[in-house]
Amino acid sequence: MNALVVLVALQWITGVEATVASFSGTVSVAPPGGDLRAAQKGEVLKESSRVKTGAQSEVTLVLSDGSTLKLREKSEMQVAVVKTEQQKPAMVLFFGRLWSKIATKVGGNQFDVVTPSCVAGVRGTEFETAAGEDGSTRVTVNEGNVAVDNEKKQVAVGAGQQADGSTSGVDAPKSKSDTDWNKWNAEKRGNLQKNGEAIARETKEKIDARRAEAQALFEKQKALKEEYPNATDARKAAIKEEVTKNARRLAELGVRATGQFGAFEHWGELADDPEFGAKFTGSGYVRSELKRLRRVKAEFDKMIAEGTDMSVRSLEKMMDDMGGGKKTIKDKKGSSKDDLFKE
Repeated sequence: MNALVVLVALQWITGVEATVASFSGTVSVAPPGGDLRAAQKGEVLKESSRVKTGAQSEVTLVLSDGSTLKLREKSEMQVAVVKTEQQKPAMVLFFGRLWSKIATKVGGNQFDVVTPSCVAGVRGTEFETAAGEDGSTRVTVNEGNVAVDNEKKQVAVGAGQQADGSTSGVDAPKSKSDTDWNKWNAEKRGNLQKNGEAIARETKEKIDARRAEAQALFEKQKALKEEYPNATDARKAAIKEEVTKNARRLAELGVRATGQFGAFEHWGELADDPEFGAKFTGSGYVRSELKRLRRVKAEFDKMIAEGTDMSVRSLEKMMDDMGGGKKTIKDKKGSSKDDLFKE
């Protein structure tokens, strides 16, 4: 198949851009909230856009800092940003494989690849991340070091090593082998067919737990924002540290949950596939639960967006807008507060 050259920018609010330098075969893209369609030369993909490759297809993306990514065949990912004080790009890999060579600059660039079960975090390295149909993860490292974690355990994977991970744990690194990816994918696909309902239930529980934690942090952010104007200088300093910490955790919860929501959407597609669905033990459960999770995702995304929007800068701006803190926040009956958290 002939290689096509297109210019597709993946833009984050941080100004990071990437170009789809080339692709072969079938490559589809979807704008935020939109449906997949054929990639078009020169189109811009913003945060939350998706990229999907078909059989015998591959797409190469080059970030503005010189980093290069290759989304292998039969894969799907979403462009994301970990929204903290020092925001960083993240690629959320729902299924398939993503090869990454991250450019090294002064101070090192932060970059994450997120799967439904793990996060691979790097600073200047070459590695490949695979996400199986059952949500499992394999990370292989050619250069540098990659930290792989599932929130229960983290391992450092060095050059020439690989590590496997799932929601239940991350294996110790071992020498990298030449994986037969067709065989690996077939094993993960078979596991999903056989144990699909158990896998889907575990993922659903993870999503609900993340949502509960995000809700609690979101409420803390609102309370801290209301407390800030009338707090002492010492307390204001403590509030700034806390809201920054909360925003960082909310951002992490958001990007991790995105991988699990994406996996569930993919399982819904597989459940409706006549060939796969006939042997998919969890097809009925996935179909019914997917409807609820789509509503949960909309609420979750709103909480993450508003909760991470609160920062030291937003607190200081609020004080400026209030005349240096001379005004107080009124209650809801006569509220005139500059509320970043819409209720």
